[in-house]
Amino acid sequence: MIGSPPNYSDNTVCPKCHTQVPLETVEVRTFFKCPHCCSLIRVRPSYLAAQTLISQCVGFCISYSIGLRWAWFVLLGVVFGILVGVFYTLLVKYLVPPRLEVYYPKSTRDTTVTTLDLNQK
Repeated sequence: MIGSPPNYSDNTVCPKCHTQVPLETVEVRTFFKCPHCCSLIRVRPSYLAAQTLISQCVGFCISYSIGLRWAWFVLLGVVFGILVGVFYTLLVKYLVPPRLEVYYPKSTRDTTVTTLDLNQK
């Protein structure tokens, strides 16, 4: 999409600086930096859970519709679900844009550290 203008949505707003983030820069599966304020943001986990559930259900429906049963149904249902999930990840953010939230790395969440100074006399 070289040369095309960026796509924006009312849902893809940085929670820190409140500016719209282009859909092309939104990373659905991991955190990313806001292009304006450089704060770490991510797609809400509920969006990812819904995306995974829908893609797996579609994968099992495909497996069932081609007549597979038992072990083949489960095995190829998971495979079809993964394939549907790849396409779903690439396309659905333009159809149903995700909401964004601030990402806090685990190391900065636990800011209090308790130590035992056993060498002190």
